[in-house]
Amino acid sequence: MKVDNIFNLADELVFSKTGKHLDDLQRIILEGTLQGKKYAQIATENQYSDNYIKESASELWQILSEVMGEGIKKSNFRTTFERVQFHNGSHLFSNDLIRIGDVNFCSNTQNKNLQKACLWTNNIPSLNNFCGRTEELKILENWIKENRLIVVAGLVGIGKTYLSLKLIEQVQNQFDFVIYRNLSDFATLKDLQYDLLESLNATQTKKDLRVALLEYLRTHSGLIILDDGQSLFRSQRLAGEYQPQHKEYCTFFELIGKTHHKSCVIFNTWDIPREVIKLTADHHPVKLLNLTGMNETAREILKEQGLSDNEQWLNLIALYQGNPLWLKLAATLIKDVFSGRVSQYLEGHLVLPEDLKALLTMQFERLTETEKITLIWLSEEDNPLTITQILNKGSISRSELSNTLQSLLRRFLVEKQEDGETYFTISPIIKEYCLIV
Repeated sequence: MKVDNIFNLADELVFSKTGKHLDDLQRIILEGTLQGKKYAQIATENQYSDNYIKESASELWQILSEVMGEGIKKSNFRTTFERVQFHNGSHLFSNDLIRIGDVNFCSNTQNKNLQKACLWTNNIPSLNNFCGRTEELKILENWIKENRLIVVAGLVGIGKTYLSLKLIEQVQNQFDFVIYRNLSDFATLKDLQYDLLESLNATQTKKDLRVALLEYLRTHSGLIILDDGQSLFRSQRLAGEYQPQHKEYCTFFELIGKTHHKSCVIFNTWDIPREVIKLTADHHPVKLLNLTGMNETAREILKEQGLSDNEQWLNLIALYQGNPLWLKLAATLIKDVFSGRVSQYLEGHLVLPEDLKALLTMQFERLTETEKITLIWLSEEDNPLTITQILNKGSISRSELSNTLQSLLRRFLVEKQEDGETYFTISPIIKEYCLIV
């Protein structure tokens, strides 16, 4: 078992028992244990007393022992966790039940049946140092009560996954079950539907898996998170066009949105499915949340990174559109090169961290040639442009440009402004990327 998998499993086991994720000290203890270090060495390297490390480690081993039903200690921690196998790469945890493989660890009694407030996950990321998004969480909490399909859309790194995981923490006991799945793990919709039905122990005698799943959702209250939705869509096409093997998702989402049932599906994506726009326009119980950057709450990210010159933090946040991941990448560069001095970093020309450039390349590779050209035209100008001004820059029809701008807006790569006329512009980060690639 990889070290990251061990940390993720330990984190979820501790959370199931205490309602809290691993803290920094517990992570230090686990990391030192996995590296074969003695408590005294861990204490010295991290400026703690030997006794404090021993007592904290003892509490951690006790929590893990109670959850797993066997004695866990420093000497057998790694071998015990490596012995544990995930059932189909997934695991289940809730306040009352943890299932790992074919073994159930329960706080009260063992039970192999689906229980209230249980969470089925597949490679779920850890939720560490979540900050902000209070308003968005309130919106989602209200929406999931009355809507069957919610699309959370936004740029890479904007926090769609973290928002969904925080939502799970807060609302899981309102449902019979909660499921998280990464869509990039499934080759077809049928594979996903079969996986969901199998995980739920749902009796499935019908050939139509969609019908079987919908019948289950009618009789059970569930929350299903589908992450990395952009993996369903074609590259070098306008936003929202499915890959041939994923075309059935269009009908699937329409059924989820139009058919009466007791559950809610949240779909996270860079690209907005075209059918979702129509469903929301027709007033079906379907909602679209366009996730934008964070404001002052993003200061917590910079504080956590240990940056100085906090009077400049809001300028840095604005420059990186309040995108949490982009800010973390910028903060790493500022620490490595400028010793954490934000003012010094902001003095010269905008610097695009290589890790951020790689993320943007991943998104730009999905664009059509017309989309790329349009972004380059916008990057060449200091001021926003009207459609007419953009048309004057090259040989492109008004119809093609209109569809291109709509696609770029749905991908959050272009911003629209109104001032008696409609103008289009791009952020400093996107502009810098267009100028250097």
